[in-house]
Amino acid sequence: MKHLISGECIDETSFCFLDDPEEREHIIGYAPEVNEKKPYWVGLCDIPGGCDFASADELVSAEIFDGQSIRERWKKILFLNVGGVGIDCWKRCFAYDRE
Repeated sequence: MKHLISGECIDETSFCFLDDPEEREHIIGYAPEVNEKKPYWVGLCDIPGGCDFASADELVSAEIFDGQSIRERWKKILFLNVGGVGIDCWKRCFAYDRE
């Protein structure tokens, strides 16, 4: 979440939910150069064509993943990559406080 609200462009961050037997991939991102008023976006969710949000909090609170939000399902998320970088490499390269 800290990376999402950091202001860095993190386009194409993908994840799936551990409790999804189909292991469907979902994508989120932050791209202010594309949409200045709603720079946070979600693809592959309950909304056909995805949707945009003004803040990271709105994004994680939206009930668009089988009627639930990222916030509600946080403990079930498996991140596949962040900003197109594999999750293991991303963890090594970006030192965020993990409290």
